[in-house]
Amino acid sequence: MTTIRPVLAGIGTATQRIADPSAGLDVVALMAAAAQCALDEIGERAPGLEFDEVIVPQGTWAYGDPGRAVGDLVDVTVRHSVRSELGVLQSALIHRACNRIASGDARCIAVIGGEAKYRSLQRSIAELDDGVAESVYVDAEPDEVWEPAELVISRAEIDAGLVDAVSQYAMIENALRVADRQDLDTHRREISELWERFNEVAGDAVEAWFPEPRSAASIAEPSPKNRPLAYPYNKWHNSQWNVDQAAALIFTSADYATELGLDESNVVHPVAGADSDAVVPVTERSEPARFAAAETVFAAIEAHHGSPLCDIDLIELYSCFPSAVRTQARALNLDDCATPTITGGMTFGGGPFNNFVLQATAEVARRVRRDRGPGLVSAVSGLLTKHGATLYSPDPTTEFHHHDCTAAAVAATLRTPLDTSLEFPAPATVVTYTVRYDGLTPSSAVLVCETRDGRVIAHGDSDLADRATRTELIGTPVALRRDAEIVVATI
Repeated sequence: MTTIRPVLAGIGTATQRIADPSAGLDVVALMAAAAQCALDEIGERAPGLEFDEVIVPQGTWAYGDPGRAVGDLVDVTVRHSVRSELGVLQSALIHRACNRIASGDARCIAVIGGEAKYRSLQRSIAELDDGVAESVYVDAEPDEVWEPAELVISRAEIDAGLVDAVSQYAMIENALRVADRQDLDTHRREISELWERFNEVAGDAVEAWFPEPRSAASIAEPSPKNRPLAYPYNKWHNSQWNVDQAAALIFTSADYATELGLDESNVVHPVAGADSDAVVPVTERSEPARFAAAETVFAAIEAHHGSPLCDIDLIELYSCFPSAVRTQARALNLDDCATPTITGGMTFGGGPFNNFVLQATAEVARRVRRDRGPGLVSAVSGLLTKHGATLYSPDPTTEFHHHDCTAAAVAATLRTPLDTSLEFPAPATVVTYTVRYDGLTPSSAVLVCETRDGRVIAHGDSDLADRATRTELIGTPVALRRDAEIVVATI
């Protein structure tokens, strides 16, 4: 039986920085610019090229069928258009393309995404309409909408108002601090030094959105221009969405790439991919400082690779917040001083909402071609919930291997259920927490507490919030009481 190998045949990115709010490309045009860049790599050798499928991850925009819109703009027929909703791993889009090509169901698939949120923001400030409502593609439906099987946030978290990503990632970060036996000041310095190293990488990255130098001290210190979001995170610990960036990845079969006249040195080979769709809410994880899904995903790819993934030079870990990088780095057995990015990450390279993995893959793949070594890109969906990764090589392999790690991740993730039969008042112990702010002032705390029978999400007042930014709260006994619709914790 003949093996069909998928290859990454065309890579395109597009970035714009508009000075005039009335100018610039909208998001579909920006995605089309990236797609044209990828097509230009393939060249004029493919006048009859068609996309068997175009897959676009949902962004902050309102286009219903962006894949077919991009196809029209670059004058390429789209046989099947897919829009994947939030909660679908970005790595899963790439793996779908590779699997369909490997099975012989398709020979050319484009994975395209982007944001023009900076342009939209500037037009909003200038009181200009973004023009999206006038597009025929707003109400158009794609051939397929790819939806996740379940929500990544539990009903209890929603009811408790714990729905923002920064609060939940901050809770994971604080749990990491205690797991590492660090005090508050040492911990904040360490995560800010990690982000300073990411910033230094961005300074050398051509398409980085925020390449300006930022010291660890400036990242760590709350200020009006670096407002605290959720303790211990400030603005410059956070993914930055207000960017205009797009990426396009064109996958073909190796045979079709040869038919198109592409030289072997110009294509990149997806070697192995793995995904976990396991959903365990942050508040129910017995070990909130551990990312078991990442451990299973990296282990599956490493077993195929045959040598430690931590020895790879080209690594881009999903970097929405420091805790995402730090938990994945532990799962990879990376050195504590490692800087696993070539883009500068989602804070400094730019974090276009639901598209960063495509941007990162484009940059890693370019470096794989140039440096002739393997590259690894990871993906996260939800609140450090789902995980995926893809290994790329400059050299052909016999076949692409894809691993579904969902069952393994479920088995590896220890779970403490919510205590639904609690009688108040009740004693409990703080498992992890974060603090919310009014400007620069701590205003409230959100805590995950453990009772004799399970977990409870509780809230603390401004006095408790202030204390939580100055002394360690994890492990502290608290008293829980119900106040109207919320559970309140006091010391």
